[in-house]
Amino acid sequence: MKPWTKFLAWLLWHANAVMGSSVDRFAAYAIKERILRRWGRLVGEDIQHIKRECYSCDGSGYYYAGEDCWLCGGTGIYDEKWIRLERWEFGGHIFHRPIGNMWPPMNGMVTVEGRIYHTDRNDAASNDALLWLALLFDRRFFSQQLTRARGHRELWRPMLALQALVFELRPRSRFRQFVIARRNCIMCHRDFWRLFNRGSHHQCAACSAQHLAVDDELPF
Repeated sequence: MKPWTKFLAWLLWHANAVMGSSVDRFAAYAIKERILRRWGRLVGEDIQHIKRECYSCDGSGYYYAGEDCWLCGGTGIYDEKWIRLERWEFGGHIFHRPIGNMWPPMNGMVTVEGRIYHTDRNDAASNDALLWLALLFDRRFFSQQLTRARGHRELWRPMLALQALVFELRPRSRFRQFVIARRNCIMCHRDFWRLFNRGSHHQCAACSAQHLAVDDELPF
């Protein structure tokens, strides 16, 4: 495997952890599918079983008085489904791609119980990797993801640093208003720019100078 494809697999492995919480998860997963279909290798299938306990009875199936829960019918299960997953191998990492729901399988066929969590990954590294993949494969999604929020504290990561800068330079940012702010002069009613908190909040430079000149001419 070429070094750049191995690096791409590493980026995808990290980015996969935060695709579901991205600003457009459909666009994020479209990047994942595009990469896997071009450079990955389909190695099999898995069956995932997801069961959601009833929130009305906390999964017990009955209320405190002993009657059956009306929401789940006494089963304690609010929702249950089985999902077919394609299993892909790319760069030494395993990725799953859902291909649709299915009827309850025979005993012993479920290979993934519950949701798949990616707790072994660094959240900042995953968000940085997702931005890199978006830049390479989907510029519209990259723009959306870049401007959605401020980056993490690990600003030594290039994309998170860029995301933080873009966030701070947005029109309503306090940082931007400190550096440069647009005001309307109460004297001449013209708009003026105020840089780095210097000058008057309410008067442009010309009106402020004129006001000072009038004050200097007073005899007291």
